[in-house]
Amino acid sequence: LMAWPRGALALHLVFGLAAAAVLAWLGPPRLGLAILALVATYNLALPAWALLAGHRDWLRAWLFVLPVSLLQTLPDAVLVNALHSLSFPDLGAPSLLGVPAYMALMWVIPLLWIAMARTAWQALLITALVFASAEWLAAPLQLWIAAGVNTVHGAALYVLPPELLLGLCTWFACQRVGHRGPLPRLGTAAAISLIYTGALLWSWLLIERF
Repeated sequence: LMAWPRGALALHLVFGLAAAAVLAWLGPPRLGLAILALVATYNLALPAWALLAGHRDWLRAWLFVLPVSLLQTLPDAVLVNALHSLSFPDLGAPSLLGVPAYMALMWVIPLLWIAMARTAWQALLITALVFASAEWLAAPLQLWIAAGVNTVHGAALYVLPPELLLGLCTWFACQRVGHRGPLPRLGTAAAISLIYTGALLWSWLLIERF
C-alpha cells in the first residue's frame, strides 16, 4: 500500500520484535512498565529517525497524531467508567481513571500508519486491518478486555464502526492541518477525540441496546 523508506521499515520491524519478546516473556508488574518503556521509546525513536533521515512528512504526521493519541485516553476512560464496556487488566503500569499510561502513547502507532496513507481508501483499508487485528489480539494478550458487549473472538463489535471513523478523520485532518502550528493541531486532535467518543456512544447504543 505504501512505499515506506527502509529506515521506517527497520524501525517498525525492531519495535515489533521487541514488543513480541516483551509480551511473551514478561508478566505483571514488569510487563506494564515494559510496554510503557516500549511505546515511549517508539515515540522518541520515530521523530529522531525522521529528523536525521530528512523525512519531514513522517515528522509532520507524528506531530499530528501524538496529541490525538494522548487525548484518546478520554474516550477509553468513558468506556471504562461510564459504559463499563471496557477494562484494562493491571499489568503494573501507572493508570488514570482505569486507563494505563501506555495507552496514551500506544495509539500513535496505528494512527501514524493511517496518517501516512496516500489516499482515503488506503487509510480506510489500513484502519480496518489494524484495528480489527488489535481488537482480536487484545483479549488473549490481556491488553484490554471487552465487558458485557457482543464480541466475535474477543473483539467488541460496537467499537469497529467508530474506529473506522477515527481512522478517516485522522487521515483527512492530517492532510489539511498536519502542516500547521501546534494550536490548530491540538484543537483538531480534541475535535477528533470528541467525534470518536460520540461515535462510540452512538454505536454502543445502537448495537448493544437495540
